Amino acid sequence: MKFDQDYLKKIENYAFKIAHESGEILHSYFPDIIKSQDLTIEYKDLNLRDPVTEADKKIQSFLSEKIKSEFPDHGIVGEEGEAQNDLATDYVWVLDPLDGTRNFMYGFPIYACSIGVLYQGEPVVGAIFIPWPNSINSGRVVHASLGNGFSIDGDTINTSKSRNLDGNSLITLPGFFHKRYKFSNDFLPISGELRMGGSIAYEILMVALGISQYAVISSAYLWDITGGLAIIKEANCSALSVKINKNESQWSKIDPLVQDWQSGVTKLSDLRLRTNPMLIAPTNYIDELKNKISRKNSSIKKVVNGIFNS
Repeated sequence: MKFDQDYLKKIENYAFKIAHESGEILHSYFPDIIKSQDLTIEYKDLNLRDPVTEADKKIQSFLSEKIKSEFPDHGIVGEEGEAQNDLATDYVWVLDPLDGTRNFMYGFPIYACSIGVLYQGEPVVGAIFIPWPNSINSGRVVHASLGNGFSIDGDTINTSKSRNLDGNSLITLPGFFHKRYKFSNDFLPISGELRMGGSIAYEILMVALGISQYAVISSAYLWDITGGLAIIKEANCSALSVKINKNESQWSKIDPLVQDWQSGVTKLSDLRLRTNPMLIAPTNYIDELKNKISRKNSSIKKVVNGIFNS
């Protein structure tokens, strides 16, 4: 599929702008360790496992208004937005106003504001704000569009350097990983040092930036991953999705992300779906890596229930 690179760059530049502005708003809500500060928190479930703060809602509203004013013919799907039965336009913005809400509400400074854009179900633009200690402002925005490379705060990043697996480097895995998956015996000693970030968008960026050498992502919603998947394509990284087949894990390419997309048929509400777990890694060694990760022997029902209830 051939894209208008100038138009994608226009979308990217605007996504970068509003991601940066969203980051500044989030910064103003972030709990201060010195001053007492109340952050209104609600829960979307009875078990109090899915929190939403006033910051989530503020950013959702802010982004929706900005996008509608600049691209009125584009669709919008957001984590804190309501499900809409409107037909999806070819371009759809997929928003996670605050990825890592629980980190944020407890004052743990690992979170993200993720903006992604789909074209007929394929991630083509991403802009993600993350807090960063040595930035001039409250954080940095990593952004990219298909065929235009990827940048940090407007500065293009050179991705030509080849990366190799290193047992001393950092990796990110979901909390359930070692209950349901295993590394091959030869790879386990050099698999890397584990970190868990608590924000899927943040963890995907760590791979794109070369800070983490790979990440396994648990089942996610489109708003968790769309922006990140658009960015990693331009950072010489790839994503594979895992499927359970005959009690074995099979890693395969994700192309496109929304596989049953049909123009004039797909609705915005259809995009509020969860994905299978994913492996994110540099393209030059992701095929080697996938062969080092397999599912532990267990009933398919137990594994699937575990993945989607984590």
